[in-house]
Amino acid sequence: MTRARETSENARQAKAWVNFDGTFATSTTYTEANGGIRDAFNISTVTDAGTGTYIVNFETAFVNDTWSMAGAGRFGLYTGDSNSPQINLDRKVARSSAIATSYARVLCTYHYGSAITLADTEDVMLIFFGE
Repeated sequence: MTRARETSENARQAKAWVNFDGTFATSTTYTEANGGIRDAFNISTVTDAGTGTYIVNFETAFVNDTWSMAGAGRFGLYTGDSNSPQINLDRKVARSSAIATSYARVLCTYHYGSAITLADTEDVMLIFFGE
């Protein structure tokens, strides 16, 4: 493999990913050992930092803070009731303004009408790319 191709291949690989239960109530620190993290790569822990707010800690830090993240979440089931928030249909996961090389601060929200509310999410799935 050429050096250029090796560099290109490496750049396209996820450097970390995690699937965790944001409603895990046993501890404020989630790990694979205690069941808060279902599965992960290069993630040491996830810390519950308040409603809908999580700190995802990397085992190996990124070289710089220009990494990128993609994610999704699921919270409950839409019942079809006009009073039920459509949270599973309009879930957002976003990287907050706090950017670091050793962790990601993640906010989970749901939208109900014009209101946007932070909420603990049953399923949070994130993937990280960068150097």
